[in-house]
Amino acid sequence: MCRPFTLLRTALLFGLLGVFSAPAALAGQSSENRSVLDGVFSPQQAATGEETFQQECALCHMTQEFTGRIFQLSWSNRSVHDLFRSIRNTMPFDRPGGLTDEQYSAIVAYLLKLNDYPTGSDALGTTEEELASIRIEARP
Repeated sequence: MCRPFTLLRTALLFGLLGVFSAPAALAGQSSENRSVLDGVFSPQQAATGEETFQQECALCHMTQEFTGRIFQLSWSNRSVHDLFRSIRNTMPFDRPGGLTDEQYSAIVAYLLKLNDYPTGSDALGTTEEELASIRIEARP
C-alpha cells in the first residue's frame, strides 16, 4: 500500500533522517576520499536505477522530491552510504529493505544523475565501506 508523500513531507523526512544519522556520518568522514563530482556511477547503472525507480518508487514519489534544493539541503556534505542506507531502511514503504543492494545502489545512481552529477565508467558499489568513502557535494 502506498502513501503519497508531499514534497514537504519528504524534505522533512530526509531532514529528520539526517539529524538521527549525523553521528554515523561524522564518524565516517575521515575515510571519505572521493566525491560524487568524480563520476562514481555508470550511465548503465543510472538507467537501471531509473527503471527500478519507475517500478518501485514512482507510485508514491515524484523525481522532484530528490532533486535541486531539497536534495542539496538534505544530502550535501554527507556520504553516499547515508543516502543508500536511508532509502534501504525506509523504502519501499510497504516493505523496507525489500530490494536487493544492487537495486538500491542503482536508484542512488539514478538520483545522482537527476542532480546532474557526472557519470563514470564503473558502477557504484554496494558495500558500506565503498559508499561511505564517497561524499555528496553541492553542484558548483
